[in-house]
Amino acid sequence: MLVFVVSLDRSAERREVVSASLRAAGVPFEIARAVDGRAGEHHAFTNYCDRTMLERTGRTLSPGEVGCFASHYRLWQVAVELGQPIAVIEDDVVVAPDFATVLALASAEVDARRLIRLYAVTERRHVVLAELAAPFQLIRYLKGPYGTQAYVVSPAGAKALIDKAAQWLAPVDRYLDSPWLHGIDIVAMKPFRVSHGSFVSEIERPEDAPTLTEGARRGLDRLHSHVSRAVFNLSRG
Repeated sequence: MLVFVVSLDRSAERREVVSASLRAAGVPFEIARAVDGRAGEHHAFTNYCDRTMLERTGRTLSPGEVGCFASHYRLWQVAVELGQPIAVIEDDVVVAPDFATVLALASAEVDARRLIRLYAVTERRHVVLAELAAPFQLIRYLKGPYGTQAYVVSPAGAKALIDKAAQWLAPVDRYLDSPWLHGIDIVAMKPFRVSHGSFVSEIERPEDAPTLTEGARRGLDRLHSHVSRAVFNLSRG
């Protein structure tokens, strides 16, 4: 399985830290140049529109958030073009010495699951799907755990994500956390062998107080997500 490390050109220190941990784990990898929203590179992607986002959700994405979505979107395209699963790792993590074992286990499961998280920011309620080689197991989160720091995705999973991403109406991690949109369960392999580094996030988020209209739209967007999540979980039993 090809492993891609997503990294901005200017993030040399981050890149070296994650690269060192991958080399120590004996995992070959390639650097995938990230789309730099701060430099305006996100404007090359027409999937995002501030006005549409604001009208639909009551908020907008920062240039960094759009750049992050674009970076992952490009790698989904790579998975489709290659016709084989890939691993995507962001440059603000380190991997454990047994990460090659994690990739091997995930590689055997990803065609059936389409996308498997290898890290999550927030622990959530989940159900166990399968016991793998001890101590690993596959789980399905009932609510999105946030984060796109590390995952594996199959060509079919990547295509499903692309097909439903004509318009970007959320940060990329929240898009992955919305299975009712693209039909891909929130599956992870635990225990995690990826840990978050101490670097400050490169993705600045807008913090302006919403207007009354924007606040109402945000509330409706949250309600829609809550109902959609409940219906989707019921459909999965």
